Amino acid sequence: MRKLTVSLIFAALLAALLSYQPAPAQDAPEGLDPYYLRVQQLELWEAWIHGDLKATYTKAQEILESDAGFGDEFVTTLALQAEAADELGWHDAHVRDLQTLIEMHADEEEVAHLRWELIQRLKHAGKTDEIGEQTQALGMLTNWMVCGPFVNDRGQGFEDVQEPEDNLSLDAEYTGRDGQTVAFRPLPAKLLGGTVNIGAMLRPNTEATAFLITAIYAEGDIGDTRLCIGSTGDVKAWLVGRIDVDQDGNPVEAGSPLGVPLLEQRDERALGIDQTVESIKLQRGWNVLVVKVGNGGSAWQFCARVEAGGGWREAANSGELAEALGSVKAYKVAPADGLGGDTVPPNAEEQFFASARELLRPRKDRTTTIPRRQMGDALEEVRADWDKADGAERALLGRQLAVYGYVAAWANRSVSRVLAGKEENRRRELLKQCLELDPKAARAALELSQYYTTTFGNPALADEYAQTAVKANPDWVEARVYASRVVLMKGLDIEVERELAKLLQEYPEDANVLRFSAYYAGLRRDYKLSNDLFAKALKSDFADGYSRDRLLERAVARADMPTALKLAGDARKLDPFDTDAAKQLADLYLYSEKYSLAERELAKALQIAPRDDVLLERLGRVYSGWADISAGDKADELRTKAQDAYVAALEANPKREDIERYLEFLEGEQPPFEAALQEDITERIQAVLELPVDSDNPYEIVYNDEIVVVNEDGTTSQYLHTAYRITNDNGREWLQSLQVPAYSDQQGRCVAARVWHADGEFEEGKRSRFGASFPPLEVGDIVEVRFRVTDGSQSFFGDFYGTRKSMADYVPVHEVRYAWVLPPGREFHEYLTNGAPARIEQAVEGRRVWSYRTTDLHKVYDEPLAPPLEQRSPTVQISTYANWKEFGRWYYNLIRKQMEPTPEMTAKVVELTKGLTTEKDKARAVYNWVVTEVRYNADWHFGVHGYKPFSAGAVFARCIGDCKDKALLICTMLRIAGVTAYPVITNLENFRGDEDITLPMPAHFNHAIAHVEYSDGTSQFVDGTATYNGIDELGSGDRGANCIIVRPEGGERVQIPWGTAEDDSQTDEIDAEFAAGGTLKLSVTRTAVGDSSSILRAQFEREGDRKKRLELEWSEHYPGAKVGNIVVNDLSDLDVQPKLTFTVELPNAYATKDGRIEFRTALDPREWTQTSFGSLTTRKTDLLTPAPYERISIVHYKLPAGRKVANLPAALEIQHPNVSLGVSAESKNGVLTVTRKFALLGGTVKAADYPGFRSKLIQFDTAELATIKLSK
Repeated sequence: MRKLTVSLIFAALLAALLSYQPAPAQDAPEGLDPYYLRVQQLELWEAWIHGDLKATYTKAQEILESDAGFGDEFVTTLALQAEAADELGWHDAHVRDLQTLIEMHADEEEVAHLRWELIQRLKHAGKTDEIGEQTQALGMLTNWMVCGPFVNDRGQGFEDVQEPEDNLSLDAEYTGRDGQTVAFRPLPAKLLGGTVNIGAMLRPNTEATAFLITAIYAEGDIGDTRLCIGSTGDVKAWLVGRIDVDQDGNPVEAGSPLGVPLLEQRDERALGIDQTVESIKLQRGWNVLVVKVGNGGSAWQFCARVEAGGGWREAANSGELAEALGSVKAYKVAPADGLGGDTVPPNAEEQFFASARELLRPRKDRTTTIPRRQMGDALEEVRADWDKADGAERALLGRQLAVYGYVAAWANRSVSRVLAGKEENRRRELLKQCLELDPKAARAALELSQYYTTTFGNPALADEYAQTAVKANPDWVEARVYASRVVLMKGLDIEVERELAKLLQEYPEDANVLRFSAYYAGLRRDYKLSNDLFAKALKSDFADGYSRDRLLERAVARADMPTALKLAGDARKLDPFDTDAAKQLADLYLYSEKYSLAERELAKALQIAPRDDVLLERLGRVYSGWADISAGDKADELRTKAQDAYVAALEANPKREDIERYLEFLEGEQPPFEAALQEDITERIQAVLELPVDSDNPYEIVYNDEIVVVNEDGTTSQYLHTAYRITNDNGREWLQSLQVPAYSDQQGRCVAARVWHADGEFEEGKRSRFGASFPPLEVGDIVEVRFRVTDGSQSFFGDFYGTRKSMADYVPVHEVRYAWVLPPGREFHEYLTNGAPARIEQAVEGRRVWSYRTTDLHKVYDEPLAPPLEQRSPTVQISTYANWKEFGRWYYNLIRKQMEPTPEMTAKVVELTKGLTTEKDKARAVYNWVVTEVRYNADWHFGVHGYKPFSAGAVFARCIGDCKDKALLICTMLRIAGVTAYPVITNLENFRGDEDITLPMPAHFNHAIAHVEYSDGTSQFVDGTATYNGIDELGSGDRGANCIIVRPEGGERVQIPWGTAEDDSQTDEIDAEFAAGGTLKLSVTRTAVGDSSSILRAQFEREGDRKKRLELEWSEHYPGAKVGNIVVNDLSDLDVQPKLTFTVELPNAYATKDGRIEFRTALDPREWTQTSFGSLTTRKTDLLTPAPYERISIVHYKLPAGRKVANLPAALEIQHPNVSLGVSAESKNGVLTVTRKFALLGGTVKAADYPGFRSKLIQFDTAELATIKLSK
């Protein structure tokens, strides 16, 4: 057995599994489809799944040496070998093996992947000085100039034509993101392996784009040149001067002045080589290459290389690049011949390798769902063949199925930052199936342990599966280490120490064992042992960032300068763009009062990232400390430098409230409108302190003042001044601290905080970045705070301004004022409701001021299902728009560019609608795809600060989006299919009351859906976020809403139909038999229509949850209820009415008294008086009901032999404007049938009508509890 090595490219491997283009395997198991995994590949994957790393490595090497695989299979095999080498710690041996493979292979693509992997291996082996040779051999482009960042909110900047595209110049200055001035500059560090770390250089480095430029000099025309690009995000590239023409010689319309991109790729991925490849022709002389790279929220890296047959070189410096750019001449490129052709649907093996290649990319958060879809299709194909097979063929297919099932489970890992129950539960079931088919599948057991550790937090099951993994392969170190982690979670320290001692004895050089042992020693505060173990781990793996970071932190903490310098130097060998080490070293120098060294360290780091706010803030601290030990002019100069550094840090990151507060302290300035309009309320506070305390409320609002300065561009600065009086212990607890009321895209800070005591004295509170906290409070104290909140940038709505302010609250309000300082020259509109006070106008500092003041407002009572505050409180609304038509036209123009289709999207729509003839069927196909395949991310808020959607193309490519993203995608895809659809902004609410959206503003809404308009004049609303709703099953939270359909000609205000109770119904049809001992045996058939169908699908889609859910449901009425024989139809099919059947045994469901059987009329009584609809005996507020729905229960009791019905309860039939209720029973042919039905009909129950409404509910409850008796 040769000694082997490791890689952290777990992600590059699963990716290869996803796009493999196989040739018929010559060594496939006899009798099997030749497109299943070949024997060598099957054995390789089995070794990997078994945790047999040595076998994985050697089998991979055999495949790579045999040249049996190519394309995705080759890349996947290489990545699996790297994973095995990583776990084994065989870095040096892997380097040697890769060098051997490079000599053996002639295929340029394969050699490129081998060289790229060799670069990663050399990092782990600590041989970074050998990387340059491989970089040069790959043809990596390394002499780039970079410019950015530019705005890329939700991916739109990548699609927009930005300044460098419109006016490309090395000397120009452009306006970048957040208004910063940017220009092209050379890379500040020499590249390692050709990777450009854009995110290390630019700030902000999320939601941004950047441009890179270089030049290639060709000694002659070079055809068949391959431009190969890798990136972590969206990328497009141009050759300057190239003009693409069509077959008639006419220029192709380009979306950018730079022309038609050579290549364009939208994807969030981990960096790899040759991820996007395009064949080009290099012209003789200079060829200038421009690349635009987008970023969402993760790493931001890029690399590019050239494969060319002739002689070429890259521009050596900015001077040559400028010469190249100046010499560019336009030239035309005709379309390539031979485009198009037949395509063949991928088979199971192709889907397997395509999925694996994607999944093996080393990403923290994979955004694409393609692997899940592809592996789902592949798994179904394999399972279908397995189901039909028998004997030896079935056994061989079972091995295939175990491997496919494991990779499918891998693909079902949640792709969101928040775990998805649907995907995670599917993953769990697939892992269990893999383990059942192959009990040696240690990785499946380990992943189940991880699943129960994280998703479910169940240490017992986590421990069980961890031990299963260890038993399956006792030699697999990772399983034993993880099992120790699980034991540590259970608090069994002695067992952990015993197992770690064994592992260290058996594997003294294993980096995983050393790292965890070092971590555990640190937990026990044995830092000497911990440091020794981390150092050994780092010696085993030079690229072990975790161990290096821990050692560097500790070296800085103990002021061990030589060790810190060595560790920082090694970190820079691995990443020339690293600035984290500079921050650590600067702290070390700062603590040691070596200020000049700290300045030098930070200055070098700022050459890499000149707008890094942390580096700039550190520099300010260095200068401040230096000034403190200096005197005279030197001290003044250093203090000026410190202030300049702090100002630069704040400009780089305006959300750094700590810096803003410090600068404010230095400058001592107060904003003019705050000074002019804010009031001194000392006398008012002291007057309230004399009043008795009303303990019925937690607190009272003594004073609430909001001054909003509206700027011409729609941004605002708000000055908030509030005083609360504590009136009981709840209020004392709630008001102990207060947060700054700022959104994530706003800057906020507390500028004053104090507490007034009963004796009229006050104490200052403590102000922090996020708000204020106070000394211990007492009932009767008054808390006074002042906040400032400023918009960091324009919202998606540009210069629009609109807001809605309620003056009353759920506690008494002594005095409230809202004031708006309006910009000159702009028109504003007001709308007052519920007795809001008239406007008071004045002029301050040359600006119009609208203010509204009122006093002595009674509290708004907070009762269950009461109308929202704005429907009951005096409310002021202000907007720059007068009507919805005007607003809608403006909003449509904002989102119009987001609805442009892409070729991939068009191809998908053609696929989905193939053979469909009606508009409704096409709409159904598109809707079903969007709601099931595009993941809903509900974490992205809506409202005025969250209206901007991603482009439909980006949402389609990433298969993830929020409500507005999915609405726009539905509209865009339907238009491709020839069906008209428009986005709709609405308010998702189950209890909506009387919504008044008279004045246009986004604050009315929190949701977006779509309106589909058919050519026959009919239409319907559809909600793309309704994962479990069919196209005709609009959710109850959407129904009845006043909404705006956003059309090109303007917004149309409409109300979504409420629907009827019959449209949203669930029915239980039950056959009941009497068993001994008071037990009833039920056979239940449950069906649903409308939104109730979605509830059924969501609750029972996951097989593992069904029994638990049903037993929980019935145990509420019959503790110990047992459910069995659960059968469901295809709950994933949104076009099929869901159906669920099951049996349940109900203990103590009837009693025998005096020879008679007695039981209540309702098996599961509704108990209205225990719900929010009827729990209060009287109400001060109206009661809101949801959209209409109904529930029906029909129970057929088979009468025991010799029994008859002794009494039938009186039938009940109640019709009320808001509710319909009915209970009836009849006995016929030995069967007693009890029918119960209740339907909420919608609408609002007025407070005065509530007693009558509640009496109807009580009648129904009474009828359900009536006793039925059976006599002999």
